[in-house]
Amino acid sequence: WRSGEVGAEDRWHISCWVKGLGENCDRNNVRLYLGEERLSVDWIGEPDGEGYRQINAVMPGGASKGEHPFRVKFGGASTDPIPLHVK
Repeated sequence: WRSGEVGAEDRWHISCWVKGLGENCDRNNVRLYLGEERLSVDWIGEPDGEGYRQINAVMPGGASKGEHPFRVKFGGASTDPIPLHVK
């Protein structure tokens, strides 16, 4: 895998690491977005020694190729979007 890239064919998984999520974070209240499309969160890990949690999500196949903003939302907070390249 390559950081900041994901394929557009079939179904792909995205992994990201997020710091600052509350104790009550789960698959239903942590939301990942590629552009305006909400991704299905598969798994959220326990925080590591620095407080980061791994989050895995499914990206449905057929996403348009190119650069898309990727962001994570939890409660009323949202990360700044970062570019994710779909190839």
